[in-house]
Amino acid sequence: MNRRIASVNQIQVNTVNFSGILSIGDTETSKQISRGIALQKEGSYFTKEDQLFFEDYPLFKMEPEFVVSDKNNVQMETYQHNENIHVQRVKVVGVTTSSIMQVGSLRHLEAVAWLKHFRKLMD
Repeated sequence: MNRRIASVNQIQVNTVNFSGILSIGDTETSKQISRGIALQKEGSYFTKEDQLFFEDYPLFKMEPEFVVSDKNNVQMETYQHNENIHVQRVKVVGVTTSSIMQVGSLRHLEAVAWLKHFRKLMD
């Protein structure tokens, strides 16, 4: 991979959470994994009866299947007119749930997020 210099004058990121990454500089490999259960309940009180556990749902026992195939290889030739990349300003609202905001080069990325969302309505 041809590496270029990334020059950013200003970066504004509001929030980084839940295995999100803000990376400045070159990175060889980045691997993020996030598992989450979201419970939206009608009414304002949560009790022990509302607790949810990862082991109760087969989704969270699954392993990701990354597609690696020779069919996906792309022959590419590029010519860079300038060895530097200049950016005046980057504004990001949020980097979250196994995502990355990268300034610099990144050779290999694996990012997986499992989220089970429930809405519990009153009877």
